[in-house]
Amino acid sequence: MRLFCIGKTQIRLHPLLIVVFVGAGLLGLLKEIALAFLALSLHEFSHAIVAHALGYGVDSVELLPFGGVAKLSKQTRSPLADFLIAASGPLCSLSIAGGVAVALLYWPNLPLDYFLRANMILALFNLLPVLPLDGGRMTRAVLSKAIRLRTATLITAWAGIVLGAVLLGFAVYLAMLGAFNPFLWMMGVFLPLCALKEMRTLPQAQVTSILQRRETLARGEPIAMRQFVVQKNMQAYIALRQLSASVYNLLLIVDDDLRVIGQLDEGRLMEGIAQKGQEVTVGELI
Repeated sequence: MRLFCIGKTQIRLHPLLIVVFVGAGLLGLLKEIALAFLALSLHEFSHAIVAHALGYGVDSVELLPFGGVAKLSKQTRSPLADFLIAASGPLCSLSIAGGVAVALLYWPNLPLDYFLRANMILALFNLLPVLPLDGGRMTRAVLSKAIRLRTATLITAWAGIVLGAVLLGFAVYLAMLGAFNPFLWMMGVFLPLCALKEMRTLPQAQVTSILQRRETLARGEPIAMRQFVVQKNMQAYIALRQLSASVYNLLLIVDDDLRVIGQLDEGRLMEGIAQKGQEVTVGELI
């Protein structure tokens, strides 16, 4: 549900948030939910502001009951940009918490205790190194400097699934003891579902990164190149998984005697998969 626009960025509100606010009003928790929502909004807007400052357009910012999503107009081109955009959220929340803590030292009667806790919890929880949390995106950015982006994504996504399962198990345990914690139930479901979505979108992200490199070259901007060797019988979809997301990829194709019999750039690899299917071998594509 669209609320308003800031420039070209749509600010959207998930309909479930209305249900949350109505329920909070009925339970007498409207003030607490409003403060938590404010903390969440500032956290999410910080991602959008840093992304915009780094040159990435922000199509929309959607606020959810348990988080938010800033949708960029194009995929980030470097692990550093990924890290800075992800880190801006926890840094914003910690900065707000610090400012509120200082204010409470001088004016202890201010009704900001809950706002302080909300920002601290939001920052610390998001620093956990699992997808889809900010800490997971920061960890993936660091890992992708040493290993392929696909592998880094799978590691942090599986960590999110495991954490979600642990939280859900703990929620069940508390329920058996007669205690109900909605946060644990919500995160126990939310983390695995979003982590699985990160896995499913990996092929799409690879294709998008290739298209963006073409646009970069078309603008006359240079990019780094990575060259690696694959055997002629390797299937094209497996070769596609080896591509690095931040550089131009060139495959050298070798035969059984390790002699170079041809080369294949990432563009021809994608075209070959589109024309002949992902089961085709790289040797057949040359």
